[in-house]
Amino acid sequence: MSTALLLSDSEPQLEGHLREDGFEIVADAWGQPDVVIADDDGEIERWRGQAPVIVIGREEAPLDDRVRAFRMGCDDYR
Repeated sequence: MSTALLLSDSEPQLEGHLREDGFEIVADAWGQPDVVIADDDGEIERWRGQAPVIVIGREEAPLDDRVRAFRMGCDDYR
């Protein structure tokens, strides 16, 4: 059984690795994902409480971005 994962911003390389690891990448309209990988605040708000939200931040992002994401309800920030 695979885990349904929603990527808010499709990155072909990341998507390929996740598929190789057994994840099923689903479209936003598909329904309820098991996990959301987000790259913006809108996705945190949309999926908060419905599925775990992991934010992929920029390497040079300030600490304030990480704090804001956690305050908005993300489950992890990478």
